[in-house]
Amino acid sequence: MLLRERLLRMSHPAEVCEIAADAGTPDAVQELYGLLFDEQTKLSYRAAWVLSRLAATQIAPLGKNYDRLISAAVRTPHAGCRRMLLHLLHRLPQPAIPAVDLLDFCLERMTNPKEPHGVRMLCIKIAYGICRTDPDLRQEFGILLDQLEQEPLPPSLSAACRNIRTARGNRRPPSWR
Repeated sequence: MLLRERLLRMSHPAEVCEIAADAGTPDAVQELYGLLFDEQTKLSYRAAWVLSRLAATQIAPLGKNYDRLISAAVRTPHAGCRRMLLHLLHRLPQPAIPAVDLLDFCLERMTNPKEPHGVRMLCIKIAYGICRTDPDLRQEFGILLDQLEQEPLPPSLSAACRNIRTARGNRRPPSWR
């Protein structure tokens, strides 16, 4: 059965792992990548889902398409697909030149309470990855992280903030409750 048909016929989340196990070849990864941009939202979401389950070595060739993946993640109206694309971007090596549009998107979305928690958590991680080498960006990111921690957070966001603080060598801000 063709990969496209298999994704469309999926009826159980366990099938994602089965498809991922079968889609480990470079050709299958490229086919899944192409399906990310399909007009059928269900298909692009499922392709992103399968790609997010592949090993880092299998998705590494997609790094050459980093900008196109950013564009897809930023523009998709489907929150689940956005989360999967952000997960994929988070797992790929970041380019030497920081992706400013991705950073702007992540800084905005990490503090947006209307975004799903998974998207916000990935935005925190990606923004930290981009900001950690530049002192000015690191300072801006730290301010946003402080502001974020002022509101009650679900465990996923609280853990992400705590892990970033640990990675930065910071403890809780003085205003922590």
